[in-house]
Amino acid sequence: MNRIPSFLIAFLCTFFVTTAYAQATIKETSEDIVTYGFSDPNPIAEPEAPIYPYFRFEGYEHKGTPKKWKVIQLENPYISVSLLPEAGGKIWGAINKVTGVEFLYKNNVMKFRNIAMRGPWTSGGVEFNFGLIGHIPSTSTPVDYLTRKNADGSVSCLVASYEWSTHTWWEVEVTVPTDKAWFTTHTIYHNASFSDAPYYHWMNAAYHAYDDAQFVYPGNGWIGHDGRWNPFPIDKDGNNLGTMRGCDSLPSVSMHVLGDYNQYNGVYYPEHGYGSLRWAEYADKIGQKIFLWGKARSGAIWEDLLTDGHGQYVELQSGRFFNQPSTGSERTPYKKPHMDPQATDEWTEYWFPVMGIGGVVKASPFAALNVERKDGKLILKLSPLETLDTDMRIYCENKLIKTIHVKATPLKEWQSEMLLTTELAEKGSLRVILGNELLDYSEKVTDNVVSRPTTTPSDFEWSSAYGQYLLGRNALDEKQWRAANEHFSNSLQKEPYFVPSLTAMADLCLRRGMTKESLSYALKALSVDAYDGMANYLYGLASRRLGHATDAKDGFSMATRQLTTRTAAWMRLAEQYAVEGDLTHAFTFTQRALEAEPGNLSAQRLKVSILRLMGRNLEAKKTAQATLDKAPLYSPMRVEQWLLGEMDTKALTYGEQCELPAEVWLEIASAYEEIGDWGAADSTLSLAKDHPIACYHRAFIAHQRGNDSQAKQLINKADAQSPMLIFPHRDHTMKALEWVCTQSSNWKPAYYKALILWGWLQNDRAKAILDSIPKADYAPFYLTRARLKEGTNRLEDHKQAERLQRSWRTGLALTEYYLSIHDYAHAESMARKYLKKYPKNYIIGLKYAKALCMEGKYDQCSRYMKTLDVLPNEGAQEGHVVYKTAHLGNAISLMQKGQWSKAQEEVEQSYFYPENLGVGKPFERHDDQRVSDFLSARIAESRGDQVKAKALYQKVTAHKPGLRLHSTDVLNVLALRAIGQTVEADSITAKWKAESSDLARWANAVCKGDYTAAAKAASVIRQPKNGAVWENTWQDPDFDILQILFR
Repeated sequence: MNRIPSFLIAFLCTFFVTTAYAQATIKETSEDIVTYGFSDPNPIAEPEAPIYPYFRFEGYEHKGTPKKWKVIQLENPYISVSLLPEAGGKIWGAINKVTGVEFLYKNNVMKFRNIAMRGPWTSGGVEFNFGLIGHIPSTSTPVDYLTRKNADGSVSCLVASYEWSTHTWWEVEVTVPTDKAWFTTHTIYHNASFSDAPYYHWMNAAYHAYDDAQFVYPGNGWIGHDGRWNPFPIDKDGNNLGTMRGCDSLPSVSMHVLGDYNQYNGVYYPEHGYGSLRWAEYADKIGQKIFLWGKARSGAIWEDLLTDGHGQYVELQSGRFFNQPSTGSERTPYKKPHMDPQATDEWTEYWFPVMGIGGVVKASPFAALNVERKDGKLILKLSPLETLDTDMRIYCENKLIKTIHVKATPLKEWQSEMLLTTELAEKGSLRVILGNELLDYSEKVTDNVVSRPTTTPSDFEWSSAYGQYLLGRNALDEKQWRAANEHFSNSLQKEPYFVPSLTAMADLCLRRGMTKESLSYALKALSVDAYDGMANYLYGLASRRLGHATDAKDGFSMATRQLTTRTAAWMRLAEQYAVEGDLTHAFTFTQRALEAEPGNLSAQRLKVSILRLMGRNLEAKKTAQATLDKAPLYSPMRVEQWLLGEMDTKALTYGEQCELPAEVWLEIASAYEEIGDWGAADSTLSLAKDHPIACYHRAFIAHQRGNDSQAKQLINKADAQSPMLIFPHRDHTMKALEWVCTQSSNWKPAYYKALILWGWLQNDRAKAILDSIPKADYAPFYLTRARLKEGTNRLEDHKQAERLQRSWRTGLALTEYYLSIHDYAHAESMARKYLKKYPKNYIIGLKYAKALCMEGKYDQCSRYMKTLDVLPNEGAQEGHVVYKTAHLGNAISLMQKGQWSKAQEEVEQSYFYPENLGVGKPFERHDDQRVSDFLSARIAESRGDQVKAKALYQKVTAHKPGLRLHSTDVLNVLALRAIGQTVEADSITAKWKAESSDLARWANAVCKGDYTAAAKAASVIRQPKNGAVWENTWQDPDFDILQILFR
């Protein structure tokens, strides 16, 4: 059979693409994708969890089956982009149609694994992250979406959602133009709450992790989640971290690259002959992160866990701030940021493929440029993104050397050569400008290097009033309210009238429902500075909640003087006047809020509400449509259109595509309650149908409007609904529930009220209410209440839950209770009982193994763990920890019997990482095996092999203690003493003596050989709950085995 030459096929493809009439198309399809699904949402309330009111999913499928997924496909002649509105609205993937190659990693399966804030996450494409921290709570669940054809011929798919843990709202519009080889993401991010909100946004884009990958990341350093600076691209060991091969010896790592003023980043694959880039204004996106799984099995294990044969991926992320901060970053310049009340931000990013130009030195939405010096020539290469017909100017410093005319079409490489002049032969003086600033490249390194400090001075006083305030502010922005309260209190002990801490405490108290205390702090701050914007704003908020209208207006009026509170303060004034019936003033102040921040979506909605109440419906309709033209999925304005008769109920409830639609209607209704628009609030709540919290709200509204018979019916309806996955959290809900509790004898309103109090850290009040409930026909109620109890009272609630429902969570709670009180026999028998009912539940299986291990049944534990099949979650080590503890515990037992050979065999087993337990082996340099090495040294010592023992002790000491004390650090001290280095050992213990932690007391007792004191200290040490990385700021996996060794 005759074959058409490949070069001719390529020519014909390019010819038809570039000459055909350029148009963009969009379609919605349903595709079969092999899916490893998730299920089993946790019904046990966790009000103190930062992600509350969200719940976690805890069931994951081991086998994939085809599932229909809704797919939105946007195309033009050059690129094809697909989105998944049922999976967080993420971009599934993007393809360069000229070559047929993915320029964004498009996973061939939906393989959900326990990685995100709520558990399920699947890799690939571009994930949109907002709220508290990644991965966003809606990353794997449906969001609102719509598609549209735009007036300029481009096509768009818009996706949007609220983020309930921060009360923010986001919308991303993905647009493909008719005639360009890029697509854009235009983002709107709005703080819908009255308070500051944690500010977190990162676009998480996936690309193939090919070995030849070169990261196009201008910068001279990187910081981790902990904010500590490191050199980039060449690290201290000489590795080129700007390449995939240069990262081969690293563990899984997150590098936030900085130090260069630039607008682009991405990846280029020289051996594959293509690349992929992202571009945005530096002012919009200063954060640029590289995340890659390590090549050791600890990272490589995730390739098969997250895909089926599509290869490993690397994440190249873009953010609004420099890093994604975690513990430690608060003591560097890179703290957790926050968003001002009612603030709205928006920005645009461009995403595009790069053709085979050999590399990238500069990029813009018009082209990517590469420059090479070869054989006495200067070679200029472009990968155009649109049709170009312009000039390229070549400069040496500011001297024009040559002008070249560029005529090029999208994704068809353009190249020009010129002889190298003497002055251009060496790098550093070349400048290339394309057209009228379409692209501007300078080789002069200093042109783009920034001088921003990257470390905090070592002598900064963190214990000072300001230092404690900064730590508290960081904790507040992470929703770590207990820590925030502690730091602010410390600050005020140092300086009782330190205004930033006084206003912060006023803010925190208001969030915790402690309104009178909030007012007290705000007034104290104002006694020092009458014009402090935030103090005035909080004075206004607290006064309004307490019904002090004049004081509220006084505070808000002064708060309008400061930019950070101006738009929110004008809105609060407008709301107060609306409640008082003065709609003229309400409208005036809403206009002022919009003058202060025209993009404020909440103010736009408030304006329409007030216009409607004034009877100016035509203006209201026009204003509503103007907002929806810009933010079509903004639900509050869609409700206004519905109230104005511009949208029917069917069209409005199109917004019920999202996972938790009742929360949307509750949120919008709360805004109507703020202005006393009870009719609009009730109508909106009716959209939530039988949702119990919505019914309680409607009952309260009916009571407010004098219709107590309707209120009673609604209370009865709500009382009859299941509390399954109902987690109330709003201030307005508390107001409604306080009244409902006086009208209903059912246990549910009291339960819901207690959950809100618990979320406010008013645990004593919450516990008192829960304890007053004599009986509930709902097992998760008892599992929830038990979390506020201790000892046998907790056990009794667990047993009552078991009497109602023998779920695996009940078995887990009982097993964990017995483990916590060191009753390992009961823990073993309880776990065994539930394993009979849930034999594949590895969560209970791991607890069963731990119980066996802690009982000293090491062989039985090891045999059982061979049968386990653990689906891991990112950062979790529990399976390996129990495995290691069992073998080392057995070794210690055999050592005590003088069975040295068998003991050493057990130690050797501890070095392995069986992957059925969900953890892969790291590279040796990152594998902390101090316990195993220490025991091997003790065995060698006991067998008279002093040379081997010394070598092993030295291996232990080679692993230097980190900044934070870990239990294993005691082995460094003991090993140093064993080899005669007592001075160095004493210097380590001296640092511990300065600490007041229980772990430090334990470590000092162990090193003194006082095992009784060590056991006492150990009894109060709380190990962190094993879970995803974002939940754990610290893990100490060897603590259990060291309890066995030192007792």
